[in-house]
Amino acid sequence: MRRSLALALLVVAAGVILAQEPPPPLSAAVRDPGYTYAPSGAFTVCVNHACIVANPAGTHYQFRRTTVLASTPMDSTTEALAETCFTFVGAGDGEIFEYSVRAILDDDTSFWSDPVRITHDLEPPEWVPYVIAQHCCSGGECAIYVTWQRAGDFALGVNGSEVRGYGIYRSPTPDGVPIDLGYITPTTPALAFVPSDGSEIYSFVDTLITPGETYHYIVVAFDSAGYPSAGIGHFQHFGNQIVSASAVGPGVCDLPLQAVLKPVPPVIDSLNYRVEIDDRAVWLTFSRMYQFVLEDISCGTADTTPWTNLPYYEWSLRDGHRYNFYARIRDDVVADTSDWFVRGPMLVDMSPPLGVDSLVASVEGSTIVVNFYVSDEGALDCLTDECGTHCGVGLMEYRLYRVNYDSLDAFFPYDPVADEAYLLHIYTAADTWRTDTSFYFRDDGSVLPLEDNETYLYIVITVDSLGHYSMTPYFGSYDTATADLGITDPALVSLPTWSTGDCVTLQIIDSSHCD
Repeated sequence: MRRSLALALLVVAAGVILAQEPPPPLSAAVRDPGYTYAPSGAFTVCVNHACIVANPAGTHYQFRRTTVLASTPMDSTTEALAETCFTFVGAGDGEIFEYSVRAILDDDTSFWSDPVRITHDLEPPEWVPYVIAQHCCSGGECAIYVTWQRAGDFALGVNGSEVRGYGIYRSPTPDGVPIDLGYITPTTPALAFVPSDGSEIYSFVDTLITPGETYHYIVVAFDSAGYPSAGIGHFQHFGNQIVSASAVGPGVCDLPLQAVLKPVPPVIDSLNYRVEIDDRAVWLTFSRMYQFVLEDISCGTADTTPWTNLPYYEWSLRDGHRYNFYARIRDDVVADTSDWFVRGPMLVDMSPPLGVDSLVASVEGSTIVVNFYVSDEGALDCLTDECGTHCGVGLMEYRLYRVNYDSLDAFFPYDPVADEAYLLHIYTAADTWRTDTSFYFRDDGSVLPLEDNETYLYIVITVDSLGHYSMTPYFGSYDTATADLGITDPALVSLPTWSTGDCVTLQIIDSSHCD
């Protein structure tokens, strides 16, 4: 009996002890948003549902943002909130933050959760830099090959969400419906979507075509910002390059292996130039590689690129130099290499011409005579470097201007259109360059009015055949003179006279020195 009573008391005591055990600890975790690149500057942090269920009623939550990479640190922590979600805002493009949460109930507080790292990607990828469409028919079957170069997605230069893939849009659609390729929306029907795999060159074969028809294409890059749970990713809505192909004839796939460059202009005013394989004359299939050579005629040197799968190359050039461009193609499927193809020569002319050797403005009576001198017209549009002297397209004309001190600020910096109000005369350069040549202009106020005692600045601006001009006057290409519109003839002006009886007093004014 005593033993049974003791056992019963022991069981009751154990039950009391068990009833007094503390509740399980609070827990907190951030719900997985389904992406690591946020599509905007905002991010909503939510508590994982399992933690909400496990925590007692009345549990509050604190939310924290910690800066990883940002132009301005934006660390912040909320108060304890009854809500289970909180939205942080204000992140910039490419900025990275970590978001975490902890639970609070009375005097109990959980540890901060493991953070979720989010990169904010606010901008779409770049436009596809190169895209072509080529038609080919073989054995009664026709197709259009769309080839393009990968696009980049750079936020803060390095933190873009990267390109997820490429949407290919065609007008008309396979159903024959024309669509506006100038502006793409999320509901614009795509012909296909090609996932990104990091390749430099991509290709898509469109077999849903009708011989004789013309088709228009664009290729649009999509990034992974917010994808898949918060959208399809950013993309360029407009400005995408439209290319066309007509399913007429055999197309370019039957052309022999040859490298044909697109024509190059005889003169450019840029220090960069991109040579391209002509897709109207060359089949740019995936199995082909390309090599390019730049011949600097002015220096007698040449640069050769490695083999590349890009059918173009952008060269850096030098002002005043002349160039030839070469290209060849290698096809690894047929184990053949084409001959070199050459375009050129092409002249680079970036610099404005030099100024005239001297200019003198002098007063002659009521006019101002301007003389300027040029020792060699052919040398005015030339420059010299370690490879020698190189000349541009050549001088076209001299422009003589006149300004006073009140109009100097309006005249400079020089603008040929805005400064036409100050133009006195234009002298055309000779077809065959002249040497030791003087130019003469008598300014009598018939072109632009002269004001007496006004000091004028005369300026000669040289202009080459591309329209380049010297931005500021060269030393020797300007001079000043003060207008003197005439000297008053001597005259005796009669004044009142009077007499004292013995003599007469006459008062006169000699105006011979009055002006």
